Amino acid sequence: MSNSIHVKLDGPKLTPDRFIKAAQAFLALVTGVSKNLSEKAQDDEWAVETEKGSVIIRARTENPDRAVVIHAIGRGVRALNSGVRSVPESFTKEEVKAARDLAAVIDGGGKFVTTISLANGEVMADLSPAVIKTADFILSGEKYEAFGSIEGRIETLNSREAYPLACYVSEVHYKRQVVCHFNKKEDEERAIAAFRRRVLVYGLIHYAAEGYPTSVDADTLRIFPEESDLPTLEQIQAIYR
Repeated sequence: MSNSIHVKLDGPKLTPDRFIKAAQAFLALVTGVSKNLSEKAQDDEWAVETEKGSVIIRARTENPDRAVVIHAIGRGVRALNSGVRSVPESFTKEEVKAARDLAAVIDGGGKFVTTISLANGEVMADLSPAVIKTADFILSGEKYEAFGSIEGRIETLNSREAYPLACYVSEVHYKRQVVCHFNKKEDEERAIAAFRRRVLVYGLIHYAAEGYPTSVDADTLRIFPEESDLPTLEQIQAIYR
């Protein structure tokens, strides 16, 4: 696992203010994610290096426990690049802002910095204007809704007279409980029978300002079989003999 990550800036003319802005944003991203992943992380665990004859700023650590930070940064920046409107895993809004500041060093006219990439021996992510757009949405605190699916286990059921059933699904990606309200009575009954089972709920998902799902108005419910109910490898092989 790599112990270093670097940012590379390419373009006709790198001015001092753009270099300083890029360096500050890059190091804020590295140290911020490091502290998010471990309360014991310290800024001095990272050494800053530059390469002669190129515009590369590298952060290197000798602590093997911090190697996961490098991969978390790559995943987070790729998520922002792809337009995922939620705070990436291992990020807070501070790291989202740092990624935005780094992407903002690129100028649209191509006069100064034209490309910025993150790498750890191989390119992990190229920053683009999409990072700025996605980050602005997250940082603005805007709530939104979208149709989609939630996968996880039903961990809590709450029912009161004259109120619809509230089913709490422990979502696997965000590691949060999402409350589900079913539009069909038969799906409520199926959810009760599927208590502690793994399910997929599809419907209108409501997202918090930080970008994670909070509730879903469910149209359909799919219940996954338990591992013990699945055929064994030997049974599958026997079918195709």
